[in-house]
Amino acid sequence: MKCCEGLILLTSLPEDAAATAILDHTKFLHEITTWLNTAYNHLPRSIDPAVVDGVEARWGIDHIKMSEAAFPGQRHIVNFLSLFDYCNILIKEAHSKISKALVLAIRKQFLEPAMKPDLLKDSEEQFIAPSAYLAKVLQFVNTDLLNQEMSNFIFEVDLESDLRSLSRTLIERCDDPSEMVGTAVPSSILYICTQ
Repeated sequence: MKCCEGLILLTSLPEDAAATAILDHTKFLHEITTWLNTAYNHLPRSIDPAVVDGVEARWGIDHIKMSEAAFPGQRHIVNFLSLFDYCNILIKEAHSKISKALVLAIRKQFLEPAMKPDLLKDSEEQFIAPSAYLAKVLQFVNTDLLNQEMSNFIFEVDLESDLRSLSRTLIERCDDPSEMVGTAVPSSILYICTQ
C-alpha cells in the first residue's frame, strides 16, 4: 500500500524532467503492466458473469480475508479489480506525460496481448469470464484518457486490425440465445460499442 502511494506521489510531480526520468530511466510502465498481466492470469477462467458483476473492489479498501471468500477465486478477482482501480487513480493523478504513456502501455502490453485473445475465443466457456472481467473493468474507468483508450481497444483504433473485429464480435454475441452470453456482454460494453 505504501509503495503504491509512493508511486502516486512520484508520478504526480509537476516537473517535466521528473516525468521524463520516470518514463525513460525506470521500469515503471513495464512493472505496472506486469502486475496487471499477472493478476489477470490468476483469474478464474470459468465463472458466472453475475458473480463477477457482484464483486466490490476498490484500491485501498480491500478487507476480504482468504477465509472469508464467498466463492473460489474471489481473492484473485478482488486483487485484479483493485489493481485496475489503482491504475485508474494513477492515471488521474500522474503528470500528463506519464498518464498518456501509461494508458498506451496498458493497452499495448495488457489489453491487446492478454485480454483480446481471450475475448475473441470461439468457445462460450472460454470467452464468458474475460467478457465479464472487461465489463467490470469498464465500471472503474473514470478518467478521460483511460476511457478513450478502452474505447480505442474495443474498436481497434490506431493499431493494425485483426481479421476479427473485437467490437463486431462483442455485438454479435448479444444476439446469442444463451443467457450466459447475454450476461457476459452487458450494457457497459454495448454502450461503448454503439457510441
